[in-house]
Amino acid sequence: MGEEEREVMRDPWEIRQEVAARLRNVRGHLSGIERMVEEGKECPGILVQLAAVRAALEKITALVIENYAQTCYKELINRGEDPQRVVVEVVRKVLKLL
Repeated sequence: MGEEEREVMRDPWEIRQEVAARLRNVRGHLSGIERMVEEGKECPGILVQLAAVRAALEKITALVIENYAQTCYKELINRGEDPQRVVVEVVRKVLKLL
């Protein structure tokens, strides 16, 4: 793996740690929204918080896809697959996840 490739590809463990931390934050955020609902808070405030959770989940999804794509890419390259074919295969697999 070249120096340039190392700069682009993040450590899968680092990505998993970031995903876990973000999921904990979302869990806390959802608890706060649940309290807002139980306390009868106004809908606009609840909607803003729900939008924040949705944005956080989209970021988590992107991180999981990044990790999956990198792992899949490495596995196929290590098996000696054609790099161009590998890119096409990884993109197809990622698109199935969306």
